[in-house]
Amino acid sequence: MKIQLFVVPALLIGAAPLWAQTVKQEPPQVSLDVSRNVAPGPKIRLSLNTRNVSRLRASLFRLNDPQKWIRRLQTESKPAAFLPASLGRPARSWLVDIRPKKEKKNARQIDVYRARQVNLPLLPPGVYALQVEGAGQSARDIVNITNLAVVTKRSKNHLLAWVTDCASGAPVRGARVALWNQSGTSPLRSGPTGIDGTVFLNVSPSTEAQTVVVSRADDNAGLVSAAQDPDGKLTMHFQTDRPIYRPGQKASWKAILRLTSGNGWKPLASTRCGVEVRDAKDVVLWRQTMTSSAIGTLAGDVELPEEGSLGQYSVVISAPVGKDERTQYGAFSVAEYRKPEFQVALAPERKRYLSGEKVTFNLRVCIQSLLIMSWIMARRMKARLLLGLCS
Repeated sequence: MKIQLFVVPALLIGAAPLWAQTVKQEPPQVSLDVSRNVAPGPKIRLSLNTRNVSRLRASLFRLNDPQKWIRRLQTESKPAAFLPASLGRPARSWLVDIRPKKEKKNARQIDVYRARQVNLPLLPPGVYALQVEGAGQSARDIVNITNLAVVTKRSKNHLLAWVTDCASGAPVRGARVALWNQSGTSPLRSGPTGIDGTVFLNVSPSTEAQTVVVSRADDNAGLVSAAQDPDGKLTMHFQTDRPIYRPGQKASWKAILRLTSGNGWKPLASTRCGVEVRDAKDVVLWRQTMTSSAIGTLAGDVELPEEGSLGQYSVVISAPVGKDERTQYGAFSVAEYRKPEFQVALAPERKRYLSGEKVTFNLRVCIQSLLIMSWIMARRMKARLLLGLCS
């Protein structure tokens, strides 16, 4: 007797697919994002993103020396990296479920990514460290809750700050406004706001990014004040001998170069400049090094190619200003002239007329496929009509 054995693979109910058993699940991950300067209210949004984490514990810790942390908020790309390992007792703590209400499990999905936006609880003004933890992972950020709205205007030697209340919009009197250096280690200028909520500070020219810190009792706000030097900026007035050209024509251009100086300008005199003329497809047609005149002008001519592209051409002028190279752009248009295309249609009102009857014709003129005039308007046109007899 011969016995044949057949081996049938068993189907394991609930087991993961074979391809899934060979793929390793990624480790849990938690990240968060929150606006650094926000007004007190019920909608301070916190953005949470996780991988393979469904629940988080969020905690808020009030930080001492809020002005120091505000300066770091403005000057450091990752201010939370300076937080100590232990933050003490939290001011608030709560659980956050990241899972959607109708989350469906997918047997083929190894890693689960979730994202959710939640609101922070109502908090008094201050600087807080925010920490979220879950599945052995954590993330931190810093948020400043303030009732102060600050607007600044900066010139070379002066700083104007205007402080108002976020809720009412009323000017804030007596707030302390201080300008700090880029590292946040030394105050440069400070002063109180007046009855209109403004303060005017005399400052020194600087190219570094400085921080304005405004404080009123336990309420603080901060923002970066850029201290760019307005002098030495290159400007240009550009003109051509005509507004538009045809392919094959000669384009003549002129540029007047000026540098800002105080409340006026001074010419960019006797300076070697690089000049390029580019067509509408950004192909360089003409390149030359030219020296500006004693009054800061440049001029040149360029022959446009007969089969060149149509559109806007650009004249690019590069000039050294101090240690940097500045660039200015001029433009002119190149177009192909085409005579207007039109069609004339003349038709009698009736197919047949008897001898002695008045013949009426309808005239239609179409220019570039658009109906411009009908017979009523065509009667005002000067036209010559030739009639002939057909046997």
